[in-house]
This record gives sequence, structure tokens and C-alpha cells, in this order.
Amino acid sequence: MVVGLGNSGADIAVELSRIAAQVFLSTRSGAWVISRSSRGGYPYNMMLTRRCNNFIAYVLPSYFIKWGKQKQLNHENYGLSVAKGKESKFIVNDELPSCILCGKVTMKTSIKDFTESSVIFEDGTIEVNIDAVIFCTGYEFSFPFFEEPLKSLCTKRIMLYKRVFPPNLERTTLAIIGMITLTGSVLAGTELQARWATRVFKGLCNIPPSKKLMAEATRKEQLIKRYEEE
Repeated sequence: MVVGLGNSGADIAVELSRIAAQVFLSTRSGAWVISRSSRGGYPYNMMLTRRCNNFIAYVLPSYFIKWGKQKQLNHENYGLSVAKGKESKFIVNDELPSCILCGKVTMKTSIKDFTESSVIFEDGTIEVNIDAVIFCTGYEFSFPFFEEPLKSLCTKRIMLYKRVFPPNLERTTLAIIGMITLTGSVLAGTELQARWATRVFKGLCNIPPSKKLMAEATRKEQLIKRYEEE
């Protein structure tokens, strides 16, 4: 039993399906699964990250962009469709739909209760003889080692210039790597963040003064909040 349909949960379920007699994948909200390759065989992220696509995403309402992406994917037969009222979530996995179609992975609703060797789901179904449960339900960021006022800034929703640099420092001596959400692995993005941060520390790249950093970070957070509300 794998609980949680993120990139990690999907990858683990697929890998376990090669050796386990049966794998169950439980999700509360569902997800849209994207292949690593796009039309024509090119990498999906290479075809997606283009100036024209960025311009379209900037001028069109967010709900229209989400609707367009979802129309490209037909997941109703897989049990992967995003539940109504839930935020759309996209994950990258080439094999999960095939594993579901051939029965190696079975999609289940959210879990209601556990017994000694069984799992009871919200839809009333029960699966018995479960050997192990793997929770892939996410995590929370925290920075207990920071001093004030930076610790308070990071308590709820951290504000970072370009998602890397805290905007309220007198000198650019701190970079926070990995506070980003990507479609797929986060490692490629964090490597680029680390390269930029080291160049800033060396003085090879300059960033605006702290006041401009705070204004830019605030504006970005407002745009993200508006996008999530839509």
C-alpha cells in the first residue's frame, strides 16, 4: 500500500509493481500524469518551456490554462482524475497508466482506518493481507536554526527573491535551495539555483538592493496566491 499520489508515490508504486503480488495506490485528490516525452518524441519540458507558452500563460486566465492541460489527458478510466474542489496537481510518470491498465497497480480512495493486516477505505472497500504501508504524503519546511527576524519570516510562507534569496538581509550571505515546485524532479532546478547562488556569493552576479528584493518577492507571492485562489 502506497499512500499519496505525488512524484515519489507514483515512482515507488511502479517500482514495487515489478516484484509485489499487488500494489495499491491511495489518493485523496487524484493527479494528472504527464509523460516525459511529448508529441514528436521530444522531451516534454523542452517543448513546454518556451517564450510563446509563457506569454500565453501570462495573458490567459489560470483556469483556462488548467482546462487546456487537462483536456490533453484522459484519466477517468485510470482512477486518476482530480477530485472536484481540489487543486490540480501534475506529476511525471511514463509507466503508471500502463501499470494501472494491466492491474499491477490498483487505485484506491483515501484511507479511513487500519486493522492488523487490512486497510479500510472511505468508499467502504477493504483490502486484506497488506504486508507494508509506505506514506508519501509530503512534508513541511521548517528552519528552527534561523535567528530572528529571519525565523519568523520563514514560519508561515517564506518570501524569497527568485525563490532563492531572503529579501530582508543587509548582505546577500544566504541562499535557500529547493523551495520550488516543479513538474517532475526538483533536482534539475535546485542545481541551477545552486549555480546562481555561488556566482552571487563570488560577486560574479549582482542582485538588487534589499528594498527592491522585498518588493519583487511580495509581488510574486501575490501572483501565486491569486493563481491558487482561481
